[in-house]
Amino acid sequence: MSLLSKEPLIVVWILIMFQKGSNGALDPCSGKYCGRIINNNGHFGDCGACPRGYRTNGSVCLECLSSPELYDWLYLGFMASLPVIIHWFFIDFFIKRERKRMYLLFLSAFVESALAAIFTLLASKPQGSLNLISCKSEHLADWYTIFFNPKPDHVNIIHCTQEAVYPLYTIVLMYYAVCVGLLTLVRPIISHQFCDGQGRASIYAALRHVIIIVAHWLVHAYGILAVTLLRNPAVHGPLFSLVLSPVLFYLVTHSFTEPNKFKT
Repeated sequence: MSLLSKEPLIVVWILIMFQKGSNGALDPCSGKYCGRIINNNGHFGDCGACPRGYRTNGSVCLECLSSPELYDWLYLGFMASLPVIIHWFFIDFFIKRERKRMYLLFLSAFVESALAAIFTLLASKPQGSLNLISCKSEHLADWYTIFFNPKPDHVNIIHCTQEAVYPLYTIVLMYYAVCVGLLTLVRPIISHQFCDGQGRASIYAALRHVIIIVAHWLVHAYGILAVTLLRNPAVHGPLFSLVLSPVLFYLVTHSFTEPNKFKT
């Protein structure tokens, strides 16, 4: 599908032609993700970040009305499956006695994630539908617009950071928030009524590990930002990939550093 619908495109181009006729040509904005939006008086404002759900064509912010492609749905499916896998791991790790109760908690975790996915889709644009409206991702840079804020005079920055891959960032965060909410509401009831409280450890472990990992990521990223201030995005930007390095290092070396494997 096309990124733009016909009617908004016609309206925007009428305004562009009007301003061209009265104020001269509508110059392109600096930077890759800057655009103009229409003011209350019907004229285009200064170049800046496009609103959520809009994408610039180089000069004007235009509403995105396309549908996610198959690759986008696969990405969302992968991100949605991560909480299910993590929940199943901790349920299996902490409950080793009665398999029937463990399977019930497995089913509960799956249903929680499925309901969270449905609620998130219904709350996203268009509201009340399982379909999505998205901005088409064209380049890898679309995921990292913070590194492409222009400096037209080499001093002042025009902040054009936006969700150019709308809604692939925010919908995942919304889904995770709903997952945590359903976890704290549904799982304790299932654990208390049907599992004699055996599922409590997996609930606490899931929440505890998520909080610890996310907190460490934020602290690490904040330290990198404080030291570099992103003065040179091309050099300092890749440093944020180091945020995940402690977790990756632990996963790689965990099997070699188990204390019970060392003989005294």
